[in-house]
Amino acid sequence: MALETPDDLATFFDTEDFADTCVITGPDGFSRSLNVILNTGTEAVTLYETNVESPEPNFVCREIDLMTNDVIDVRRGFIATVRSKEFTIERLAMDQNGTATVYLSE
Repeated sequence: MALETPDDLATFFDTEDFADTCVITGPDGFSRSLNVILNTGTEAVTLYETNVESPEPNFVCREIDLMTNDVIDVRRGFIATVRSKEFTIERLAMDQNGTATVYLSE
């Protein structure tokens, strides 16, 4: 099933079902609270003779939650706190469905 409407995404990112609360902070008092799906780093495994791993933590969120007035204002170097752990934002990747992947470092 494809997520096609903002209401579908809001339901998916509901903290009572799947999501965690994330607080992003940056310079000049920037602060934003949003709901995310956190993916922590994993160990490398071999699957069908192919190495598979997720070496960097990242989270998925609604693209609109990273914006103010249709402009992305979350930047590299900002701090994201999820599950009481601080991460540094390294890069953002937007998709075509209204979600974004935010890559982190510890």
